[in-house]
Amino acid sequence: MYHLAILAAVAAATVIFVAIVAITVTKIVQWFRSRGKLMAEHHDAIAVGIATRLRNRQFAEVTGVFDGSAKENQLVQAIYDTKTGKILEARGLTSSSVDDEVVQVYEKGNGLVVYS
Repeated sequence: MYHLAILAAVAAATVIFVAIVAITVTKIVQWFRSRGKLMAEHHDAIAVGIATRLRNRQFAEVTGVFDGSAKENQLVQAIYDTKTGKILEARGLTSSSVDDEVVQVYEKGNGLVVYS
């Protein structure tokens, strides 16, 4: 429902890129949990993850977020305010490794996951 709006907002937002050893569910959830205060301050905010590429499967192209390098795994995490249509905070993850559980969750959501 918010898929296109979120992609556009992420493309326009300043994103911090983090290269990590492996993209894991634990690392994804920890980042969102550490922003609990931000979520509490913005009642219309949702936590989303957008996979641009996982294990060489292309899910979505988010223009301007990644540099076009052919990293095997690329994922964007964002706190998105559904009322204003703005990204409150975001980061891009790149890694040569990703957990099976992450791949399964993002495949079910066709590259988009809303965390609750």
